[in-house]
Amino acid sequence: MANTIAAQMSTLITLDNSKVTQSLRTIKNMARAASTEARAHAEALRAVGNSMQAAKSEYDGYRTQLDLARQRVKMLTDQHKALADMLADKSGNLKSLSSKIDDLTAKRDEARQQLKDLKNDEDAEASSVNKVQQAYKDLQKQLQETKREYNDLANGRVNEKFARQSQQLAAAQLDQAKLEQQTSAAQDAYVKQLTGLKNLQN
Repeated sequence: MANTIAAQMSTLITLDNSKVTQSLRTIKNMARAASTEARAHAEALRAVGNSMQAAKSEYDGYRTQLDLARQRVKMLTDQHKALADMLADKSGNLKSLSSKIDDLTAKRDEARQQLKDLKNDEDAEASSVNKVQQAYKDLQKQLQETKREYNDLANGRVNEKFARQSQQLAAAQLDQAKLEQQTSAAQDAYVKQLTGLKNLQN
C-alpha cells in the first residue's frame, strides 16, 4: 500500500499548498480507514477465540498506518525543502519567476491572437480552433499560477507557509515515532501468540 501511495502522491508535491493539503488529507483518511478495519477484524477474531490471528490483524494494521505515516513525513519533508530552497535565494527566484511570467504572457498573447485569427477564418477546422483554444486556456492557467507564486514569495506568504509546514512536519514526525512504538509492540504480541501456539503443538 505504501508504494501505491508514493506513486499517487509524488506528483502532487508542488508549491501549491492546496494540492499538498489534499494529498495529506487523503493519506490521513486512508490511515484512519486502515486502523478501523484492522481493529474491527481483530475484535471479530478475538470474539471467536482466535487470539493469534487477532494479534496478527492488529500488527498488520499498525504496519499499514506506519507506512502511510512515513509517506506523510516524506511529503512534508519534500515540501519543506522546496520552500526552504525558494527562500534561500529569494531574489534569484523572484527574478526567475518574473522571467517566466514574461515568457508565459508572450505565449498566451500569441495563442490568443491565433485563436482570434482562426475564428475569423471561415475555412478553419473546428479541431484546429479547439486545439488552440485549449492551449490558450492552459497558458492562462500557468500564468495565473506563476503570478501567485511570485506574489506569495514577494509578499512573505512563503515564509508563513514555511512556518506552518515546520509545525506540521514536527507533528508528523512525532506521530510516526508513536506508530513505530505501537507497531513494535503489536509485533511482539503477535510473535508471543505465535510462539505459544508452536509450544502447544510441540
